[in-house]
Amino acid sequence: MAVSLVVFLDATFSSNKDYIYQEQTFNNRTFYVYTADPGAFGKAHHYVYLKCPASFNRYELELIANLSWMRDYEMSLEGDDLIFQNDSEEGKTVLDVSEFYCK
Repeated sequence: MAVSLVVFLDATFSSNKDYIYQEQTFNNRTFYVYTADPGAFGKAHHYVYLKCPASFNRYELELIANLSWMRDYEMSLEGDDLIFQNDSEEGKTVLDVSEFYCK
């Protein structure tokens, strides 16, 4: 019974994981995006982090920026510019990540 409940809940919420957590690696730097969506009670945001390895198979997140919500976006890195391209009115957001490297 407990196993079937876990499988059901994982199947129910697994599609939401792709929306909430995204990460992509460019030139040995991994960028992690967490989407905080409070629903009807507030405005959604994307928190952009540099993901750095730590001891014992863990990692540390260094906050780069807090972005306004975008429905669908693609991340790319050109030089030290992390680019979020989307179909919204703003079109794209560019973050200078030249100071963000793992130690």
